Amino acid sequence: MPEGSTKAYVLTYETSLAGKVIDQSSYTNTAKYTNNSKEQDLTASVSVPNSGSFATKSGKQDSNDSAYADWNIIVNKSQSTLKDVVVTDQPSSNQIVDPASIVIYGTTIDSNGNVTENTADKLVEGTDYTVDLNTNQTTGKQTLTISFSNQISTAYSIDYKALINSSLTNDTLSNTVSITGNGEKTVNQDVTSSTKVVNNGGSATGTNLNLVIQKNDQDTGKVIVGAEFALYSVSNGQKGQLLRTGTTDSNGQINWGNLKSGNYILVETKAPDGYIISSTLAAGKQITLSASGSSDNETVADAETNQQGSVTLTKVDSSTGDKLNGAVFSLYEKDGTLVKSGLTTENGELSYSGLNAGDYYFVETKAPDGYHFDPDKQYAFTLDSNNISAAVDASNTENSVVLTKTDSNSSDNNPVQGGTYSIYSSDGTEVAKDLTTDANGEINYKGLSAGDYYFVETDSPDGYQLSTKHYDFTVSDNQQATVQVNSSDQKNRLP
Repeated sequence: MPEGSTKAYVLTYETSLAGKVIDQSSYTNTAKYTNNSKEQDLTASVSVPNSGSFATKSGKQDSNDSAYADWNIIVNKSQSTLKDVVVTDQPSSNQIVDPASIVIYGTTIDSNGNVTENTADKLVEGTDYTVDLNTNQTTGKQTLTISFSNQISTAYSIDYKALINSSLTNDTLSNTVSITGNGEKTVNQDVTSSTKVVNNGGSATGTNLNLVIQKNDQDTGKVIVGAEFALYSVSNGQKGQLLRTGTTDSNGQINWGNLKSGNYILVETKAPDGYIISSTLAAGKQITLSASGSSDNETVADAETNQQGSVTLTKVDSSTGDKLNGAVFSLYEKDGTLVKSGLTTENGELSYSGLNAGDYYFVETKAPDGYHFDPDKQYAFTLDSNNISAAVDASNTENSVVLTKTDSNSSDNNPVQGGTYSIYSSDGTEVAKDLTTDANGEINYKGLSAGDYYFVETDSPDGYQLSTKHYDFTVSDNQQATVQVNSSDQKNRLP
């Protein structure tokens, strides 16, 4: 201060808690005042709203849908600087978290520490955070884990819904939330919250039940292993929240415990090899759980017939649509196992029955005479509850040869129209005759079987000599043959 001054001075400054873990009830600052030989310590403290608060939780029954409870977790209310933040929530067994309802928002905090959710600042799952919901399919016990991907230094609000899973008229839902994170020191905090709910479908002494799915072959009675099922809540008569999933075990059973009385929708999602899901279970079968006698088990028995499917392949000409007989096809299972091979009939069809449910494909191994095919093409189809009788369409393009006649004495190799040719097989048998080049100098002839052939000119265009050459070509099943005829092959143009 100025020497000898008699004025009073006020010194103000700020300190920062940025980058710190804010967990003290108050922060103290001591200043030392010195004036010549006089000294004095000046001490003051300031309290920080929400200091030490890393997770808080609250809940209430949903006012719009009484089947659900709404939960809210405020993360990092203290506004500490933390990384590797993981929130773990363990709800009581009388509720089932709906993962589709989980949403995280940013917040604003006023000078008094009041937190307001900012719905305009919505975090993105997979970018800002990840969700892992683990459900014990037998007991229904859940653990919800939310991991923040980035360092945080402000508060966030986590909202989600949980389906009330209680058979009591009046019950209490509870949650234990744990948070861990790393900053200038490690943070670890647990909090527990509860809320009372009213269950209109419950009773004063209601207990939850166990649901047993039993799967057997209808014809043989043997248990069916490997059938996959999903259990849903009912919402307005339709599938609601996914509650449980499971696969029938060595006894042909799935055991789902701790389910409240009421209605559910059971869906078979995958049938074992050789079986087809019934249309009822594919769409969803409504079942009702209700306590009966002294047993807490409710069994849903499902007997399935090993339904077998069929397939019909139809072979047609790609240009005319005419049915083609004589095409050879091999039928394979998805893994490449050969099932059988056969020929298309006069109506162009090849049919097989007695096929188990599954994925298959046809491969053509021989085309009808006069046609070519693609040996690498697969005609795939699936037999299941929605398609027990499959139809497969296949087409062939006729084998063909194109002869092109040009005048090599012209500057542009002009096409020559009016040349007449016959086609012979390699053994000298005439196959076609009176074939005449068009305005493009071309003859396009289709329907030849694979083999060796040659063209012979039988009548030359005006002004050209008749050629005596054989124009050889080969027809294969996988490509078009071409023949080029130049006027220079015919010696000299006539004057």
